[in-house]
Order: sequence, then structure tokens, then C-alpha cells
Amino acid sequence: MSREPAGEALPVAVLATGSPLPSDLTDGPEPSPTVAATITVHVKGKVAHPGLVVLRDGARVADAIAASGGLLAGANADGVNLAERLADGQVVSLDAVAGGGAQPAPTSSVPAKVDLNSATVDELDALPGVGPVLAQRIIAYREEHGRFDTVDQLGEVSGIGDSRLKDLSDLVGVGSR
Repeated sequence: MSREPAGEALPVAVLATGSPLPSDLTDGPEPSPTVAATITVHVKGKVAHPGLVVLRDGARVADAIAASGGLLAGANADGVNLAERLADGQVVSLDAVAGGGAQPAPTSSVPAKVDLNSATVDELDALPGVGPVLAQRIIAYREEHGRFDTVDQLGEVSGIGDSRLKDLSDLVGVGSR
């Protein structure tokens, strides 16, 4: 078996549940874990193989569905944005059935908000655009200045500009006192 040159991209997805991948996702060489970053998402509901799915960073909801074996008969993904870019730790829920039944939850692939006042380095690091160094800065800021009263205070942390604050504002909260 010949190997592809280094730098070849990872396949779109690899199931973490031990279930077989569709053949179009398994053709080709074994991926190298150093080739591309990966994310893990939880796909549940009306798919052939619900569970954890490991995808390449930048994957979309449609990739997660395909990696889970596709939609089952009667499944309805009309309320799900198939083009939405996924982040590590997200849940993609496909519980709706076509022709009536429950509609998908509006937050079907949006993770719960991370509380800036109680989040750990790992929880902050999992946010898009926040690595371990910036996560530690957020915690250091919290320890030095006390609890965050508003999400906008996150902009006072070194390394968080207006653009990053805007990207994070829907993903974080300040919890209740």
C-alpha cells in the first residue's frame, strides 16, 4: 500500500464509537494525527450511528451527519443548518421526524454557554479562537479583578480584541451571582 505524501489532509470524519465508516470516508491512507487538527462532536437522534464523531477542524454539520452514517428514514433536517461550521464539543441533534412530529430545537448544534466566572482552562480552551495561553489569561484576569459582571468585560483581557469578543459573545456568559 502506498502512502500519500506528508501534508495530506485528514478524511472528513472518523467515528469514535467503533462503528464502521461509510466506504467513501475510509478509502486512502491512514491519517497522521499531526496532519490536521480534529474536533469531537456528539451526533444524536435520527442517524444510522449516533454517538461521538471525530472530524477535521472546520467540518460542517453535514459532515457530522455523513460520518454518522446519514439520516434514517423519516428524519427531517429542515430546521438544522447543514452548512454550520462545528466546534469541538458541540451536539448535533436530529430528533425531528418528517410530516409532523417535533421540530428540531433551535440550538440543535450550539453548545451550552461557558460561564466566564467558573470555567476552567480546559473549558475556555475549547472555545473557538481561545487556546491554552488565552484561557489562562482569562482566568488570571478573573482572579485579579473578581468576577465578570458582563461578557463585554472579556474585551479587557490581553489578546481579546473587538473581533474575538464578537465571536465569543454568543458562546460565553457570566452566570448568576
